[in-house]
Amino acid sequence: MTRSRDDHTGRRLVHASLVLGSGAVLLAGWPWLSLLSPWGYVPPADRPPIESGVTSQVFVYGTLRWRWR
Repeated sequence: MTRSRDDHTGRRLVHASLVLGSGAVLLAGWPWLSLLSPWGYVPPADRPPIESGVTSQVFVYGTLRWRWR
C-alpha cells in the first residue's frame, strides 16, 4: 500500500503542531511553576518572617567576579 504525498504532509503538520504546542506549554509553564505555583519554594518553619523597613546586608556573588570601572 502506498501513501499519498498529502498523507505525509498531514502527518508533518500534526507533528509540527505537537512540537510547537508542547514548546509553548513548557515556555509558559516554567515561569508559572517557578513563580506562582503552590509547589514552588516553601520556607522552613523555623525561619523568622522578614520584617518590612529593616536594612539587611546581602552578598551578591556576581558583583565580585569582574572588575568595576
